[in-house]
Amino acid sequence: MLHRSMTLCTTVVLLAYAPGMANAEPFPAEELRSIGAEHVPLINKIIVQTQLAGVYDDAGDQREASRCMEEAIADVERIPAGRVREWLRNKTTNKLGHSYAAQGGASLQQFNRAVKMLPLIQDVPLASQAYAKLGEKKFNAGKDPAGAELIATALTLANKCEDPATLAACLACVGKEQANIGNLKGAVQTLQAAFEIAGKCQSPADVLAIRCEVAGNYMNAKENEKALALLNELRKSISELGNAQELALFDRERPSLLLHLASLYLDLGDRDAALSITGSVHANLKATPVAPIAKPRLYEHDHRLVDSVRQQKLLLEIVGMHAALGNFQRAEEIALEIPDPRYQVMGLCKLIGARGPKESKEKIEQAFQQVTVLAATIDEPLLRAEAAMNIAKTHVKLKSPPAAIVPLLVVVEDRTKSLWKPAMGQP
Repeated sequence: MLHRSMTLCTTVVLLAYAPGMANAEPFPAEELRSIGAEHVPLINKIIVQTQLAGVYDDAGDQREASRCMEEAIADVERIPAGRVREWLRNKTTNKLGHSYAAQGGASLQQFNRAVKMLPLIQDVPLASQAYAKLGEKKFNAGKDPAGAELIATALTLANKCEDPATLAACLACVGKEQANIGNLKGAVQTLQAAFEIAGKCQSPADVLAIRCEVAGNYMNAKENEKALALLNELRKSISELGNAQELALFDRERPSLLLHLASLYLDLGDRDAALSITGSVHANLKATPVAPIAKPRLYEHDHRLVDSVRQQKLLLEIVGMHAALGNFQRAEEIALEIPDPRYQVMGLCKLIGARGPKESKEKIEQAFQQVTVLAATIDEPLLRAEAAMNIAKTHVKLKSPPAAIVPLLVVVEDRTKSLWKPAMGQP
């Protein structure tokens, strides 16, 4: 058990990029102005509380996980009504489902709390995703038909969406969870609908991104031949996309989509295709370098729109691909190319997580020492806290002893305590 006795302090992450949420609904950063900057610290606190809960759950400490979640849920209701609060409700509901699954369905408290929160999510696409994900957790905790009923509700909600891109994305999510509970026939039907509706999107990036998601979810539905055929079609489409106007709109999205394709090829066992695509994306990034941000800050930008951060996140994905392929030396070389130590820490943590089961304890301990020293060089206290969170997650993944994990989580909570209270006008 990791439990320790202390009052929960607060921490902050970059709003527009919550680690581990690559395929999740992006944070609605553009709406921050409408609710007031004074709420930003509380929003960040909620995000990190839920992340801490996940770390504690995965480490087997449900007491600390519940402590984090209770405070996060209460804090969500302090955020003004709007899409930001909807997004946070969705996130906390999903994390309750994670807690329920992490406990093997042994405790109904987390599940029942999540079910009560579902009707509070008024945003239809977010609600559809929340119902689908919670339904999968419930069903697979004990073949409970209540889980399938939640996924059926998710499908009904998805079909209320009128925008083609939103509808197709929601159907892809529902199809994935249908496959995850063994409803393969229903999953294929839903995914086919998502594929067809995606073709009505105006943005070529939306069309291809949704169809990439559909291809991956076909694998969940045991339709590997269909997935491979779609991947080959998408790979060609991404490389040969039409006119100049489309290319201008699409160039920013192309690298991420190609890396998504590479990961799907790897899942199908085609290492050569995965490596070829990954190498091509990396070569293009090196040929078009961008200047790093001199002093990264948390609240002033939507960092999804900052070229430097976008490029570093792509390098992170490339590190993860090489690590998954077992190319550890290459992964480390690319991680060290990343100019911002914050993202270097993330990349090296990906690498350590992949190396852990295959290398000696002494080498992994040395790697942890190196990444901890690097994290200490990050000037911004809030970003140092985020780095500690990433290191802690990697320790949990490798089942390190509590003595290695607890001090990091103390850092995550303590380091930002003094920054949180003044920001909210608290004593």
